[in-house]
Amino acid sequence: MAFDLDAVLNEASGERFSFTLGGKEYTMVSPEDLDYRDAEKLENANPNDVLEFLLGTAEFKSFQKNRVTVKAIGKLLEQWGEFYGISLGNGSES
Repeated sequence: MAFDLDAVLNEASGERFSFTLGGKEYTMVSPEDLDYRDAEKLENANPNDVLEFLLGTAEFKSFQKNRVTVKAIGKLLEQWGEFYGISLGNGSES
């Protein structure tokens, strides 16, 4: 019997990573829902592009209304990765 990749693609992804900022709750996309071609795009993208991709355009526009430091963005992406059990592999150890 052949492995059914369609069945895997149709599975529900489950709980999403969310965070609050400025009293609003934001939800980021699960890496399980990312197309494999997007991984390469994200690897070389700037932080704005990564955040817009993970939040979606509407939530990203709301997110941009807040003042957020580079340190906070790094921590946010770290927590997103930990939530899903993945390493973002940015190579910057601190």
